[in-house]
Amino acid sequence: MALAVSAGLAGAAIRIWGGWASVLWGDEFHVLLDRRLSDLTTVLTTYDDRGTGIGFPLAQYLSLAALGPTLLGLRLPAVLAGILGPALAFWAGRPLVGASAAAIAAAALALSPLHVFYSTFGRGYSLVCMLGLVLGGACARGIESRRDGWWLLVAGVGGALIYVHLTSVALLAAGFVGSSLAARNDLRLVLVRILPAFGTAAALGAALHVPAWDGLAAFWEAKAGGGMSGGGFSPLDVATLIGGSEAGAWIWLLALPAAAVAFARCGGSPIVLALAFVPVVILGVVNPISNAPAFARYLIGILPWGWMLVGWGVVALVNRTRRPNAEQAALALGGVAVAAMVWASPIASAARVAPYGATYLGMYSTGVFDHPLPGDRRFYGSLGAESAVGVIQFPPVRLGGALVYRAGRLALGRPTWMGYVGHPPAGIHGAPLVAVDGQGPPPCDRGEVLLILYRNLTWEIRSFQNASSAAVTNAIDRPFIRLPPVEAPLEASTVGALRARWGEPAHETRRHIVWRISCDSSGWGVGGEPG
Repeated sequence: MALAVSAGLAGAAIRIWGGWASVLWGDEFHVLLDRRLSDLTTVLTTYDDRGTGIGFPLAQYLSLAALGPTLLGLRLPAVLAGILGPALAFWAGRPLVGASAAAIAAAALALSPLHVFYSTFGRGYSLVCMLGLVLGGACARGIESRRDGWWLLVAGVGGALIYVHLTSVALLAAGFVGSSLAARNDLRLVLVRILPAFGTAAALGAALHVPAWDGLAAFWEAKAGGGMSGGGFSPLDVATLIGGSEAGAWIWLLALPAAAVAFARCGGSPIVLALAFVPVVILGVVNPISNAPAFARYLIGILPWGWMLVGWGVVALVNRTRRPNAEQAALALGGVAVAAMVWASPIASAARVAPYGATYLGMYSTGVFDHPLPGDRRFYGSLGAESAVGVIQFPPVRLGGALVYRAGRLALGRPTWMGYVGHPPAGIHGAPLVAVDGQGPPPCDRGEVLLILYRNLTWEIRSFQNASSAAVTNAIDRPFIRLPPVEAPLEASTVGALRARWGEPAHETRRHIVWRISCDSSGWGVGGEPG
């Protein structure tokens, strides 16, 4: 218990600190730039082409309504789910693998880099993991007690799982398989409680999607069976993310199967085995369009169940010594294993959490991503950036471009913002977004900013990736760096509108157009006129 509590408190501290330590980035833009959170009707009737789902944007909408348009409001559902996850891992695992193994699993989940990352990021994966733990724990107690209340909980949580993320169907199927096998000697229990509970969960999940059915159908047609994107990846790449490091990856690839075989031979609960392995099989068969990071986060629900098996294996090995203090020794050994995993992971790597650092690369100290690229300072120096209070870079992109902005921020040592035109992205305060047409407030109260327009942002991103790829050594980084840049086409009319708004540029080449714009507390430009 002490191990689970101490690790849980440490994990909570990491998540609370990280919940608003990094500015808006990447997939978090999906629900904002697409106006997903503009009103409740839009939230409930939209299933976007990126698989954001509906349940988590709904939680974000309610959180933002309660806390206001802040980064904390955007990420609070993920942070809370991440904090509750380790406690639920102990609750769910105790009747299935024993208190000691459950404590080891809770500690491993509390300090899992993948789980920590998604507990501080505005997407629904930590919530999927949390709901999966409630599902498994309810199944175990429903079989043991035969009480209908647990199966009602299974039905509700199962429907919520599908509503949060479509890949959670794999967890729901795993729960059904595991529960049915665990109750295989009681056909009445399977037919009267288990089958109706999971059938109701599936029906509820489908019914909740009816208002957005067209979007869901289009997404499924485009996503399923498409294979990999952004270059190939291996099981080691995915295991590195799940295990938290290459050392953790080998634990998963070697120790987990061995522990699972021993657990099965000793009559261990099929619920644990199913929840640890069935989602991997289902996702492998469905083969959604993905890359290593995407595949790993689709499997985040197996994290606690895999660590339960590893924890059980540690306890079983130590118990074979038949010493009086074997249980304490097992907990100590499990604690050392978790500490070693953390020591080898990004949490202990002192990777810089710079602005735009909420990326998988930001989890690792890869050198090139933590320092300006060669030529960056020279470029900004030629613009006289040392006299500016910050830089607005335009147009914004959701994936690869964030690395370009991050490199610029590190080179300048002062704020950089991503520019946009049109409607503001749901007005999230603290996001690095500025209206470059001057329709919104300026990013600073006094001083001069540079507005840099990239005429060929795709080229900029590819140039950045090519210059930095030689320094990438971690398995986690290889698939990430091959992600294709995602951007909106830069129309000539947009460039013309910016020329009309800000006048003649201070600097212009075939790659960039740069304006120097003054701003003060009254708005853009001294006296409200363009700089």
